[in-house]
Amino acid sequence: MIRHILKQIWNKRRANAWIFLELILVTFFMWGVIDPVYVLLSNRAIEPGYHIDNVFRLMIGQYPSSHRKFNEELNSDSIQRAHFLHIYDLVRNYPGIEAAVVTDRQQYPLSESMSTTSLMHDSIESSALIMNFYHDGDFFKVFRISDVNTGIIPEHRNPSVRTIYLTEELERKLSQGKGLMEKDVFLSYRDTLYYTVKGIVPDFKFRSTEQPVQTQFIPLEKVNVGEFPWSSQICFRIRDGLSKELFAEQFKQEMTFRLAVGNFYFLKLTDFETIHKQSEFKLGVTNKLRLQSSLAIFFLICTFLGIAGTFWLRSDARRGEIGLRMALGSSRKNILMEFLIESWCLTTLAWLVGIFFVLQRVHFTGFAEPPQFENDAYIQNLFIPHFLIVSLIVYILMLFITIIGTLIPAGQAASIYPSEALKEE
Repeated sequence: MIRHILKQIWNKRRANAWIFLELILVTFFMWGVIDPVYVLLSNRAIEPGYHIDNVFRLMIGQYPSSHRKFNEELNSDSIQRAHFLHIYDLVRNYPGIEAAVVTDRQQYPLSESMSTTSLMHDSIESSALIMNFYHDGDFFKVFRISDVNTGIIPEHRNPSVRTIYLTEELERKLSQGKGLMEKDVFLSYRDTLYYTVKGIVPDFKFRSTEQPVQTQFIPLEKVNVGEFPWSSQICFRIRDGLSKELFAEQFKQEMTFRLAVGNFYFLKLTDFETIHKQSEFKLGVTNKLRLQSSLAIFFLICTFLGIAGTFWLRSDARRGEIGLRMALGSSRKNILMEFLIESWCLTTLAWLVGIFFVLQRVHFTGFAEPPQFENDAYIQNLFIPHFLIVSLIVYILMLFITIIGTLIPAGQAASIYPSEALKEE
């Protein structure tokens, strides 16, 4: 059968050559459309290392000096710190709140800003994202971050000991795979400021569509008041089973007045799922994903109409041939199988040629979405697996289109009486 099919393809080589060229071009351009969508979706699928369900961010405002409620006598750092901590106590003791923490300088997941510094251990230095927070709180419990070794959520209640928590990738980088638990690391720009590693937590995705970044978590002895209160926010988790909408409404009604302490007042309460959506929108990720997905869908529709139409006409033009073969005893099943194998051969050969040209382009220009942090733990960062996966997706899509474009007209032609089909021969 295969020899017969190849002979058929060769006998109709002039018509098949145009189809073959079309399939090569489709392979080349479809690969470029699918690749960025694959990377974006793969990055989004990576576990973030934390959970934001039922988590809120409370922002506290401060009256400006020109406001009638502003009190200059309450404007010192010590009084501001005391007032803010009083607000924090009111919040974390509110019914329904499971855990709360004061974060420093918007250093929490999905924040609009980020800070990095370098850590060093035994002459090995690496840059890392900073997550600072007030020690008298439950940062890891709020975001449900567990120690990778014990599976237990770390606690950080002793302000007299300078402690630090590292993500897995950062620990591997600094220790060369030997481990850093209970060992000292120091900030490279402060040679004498050592921290003792007290826990290793999962790799941390600062933003949802990015890959995890090396991160350090440092409990602070004091709440920073340098740019108070904008430098500090209260993040808290409510108990499972509570309605976020009802809780937020009740919290605003009951706490707006109570949180007006000194020069501070209740400013804004936002759940982290909303922060997640706002973060992606502001960074252009939402529009980028919509654009890339829309382009991919539009291209696939156009490709489907083009290729399916071409194979449809190809199969429909051979109705007479089909009738003749049925008159000579061929079954409908055998005819459909031969037509499908012909389409498979043309598609596969064209795909192989097209992928060869794609490989040349990718080798010289790189992928549409290059790796962000060169972490070999993620398959989209590895050249060969990345290339093969996208190529396989393109191959499956092309096969689907050509099968549909062949099966329907060939099936219709094979279902009519041979005498009727022979009239067209």
